[in-house]
Amino acid sequence: MATVFRYKREANVSYEDQGYIYFLSQRYKLLPHEKKNMIRQACRDAAGSAQSAVLEYVTTDCDSTFICAKHALSESTLERMVRRYYRIMAERI
Repeated sequence: MATVFRYKREANVSYEDQGYIYFLSQRYKLLPHEKKNMIRQACRDAAGSAQSAVLEYVTTDCDSTFICAKHALSESTLERMVRRYYRIMAERI
């Protein structure tokens, strides 16, 4: 089942920017190397050692429950890192 873009008010990023970031991230596999690097770096800056969890969450249709179980994270921790990812990406786009 495909995920749906949901506005994250707590991220303090405009609806338009969040939409752009969401759809850009979902197209990760199709992006040129430079854009992929930008996304990976934002994940690294937002999550540190848990960057692979954020990268998987923002670039795939996997739900947060699956990601949290796979990477041994709490839902609130993943949500906090994803909000940080959106703020970082908003500064870089």
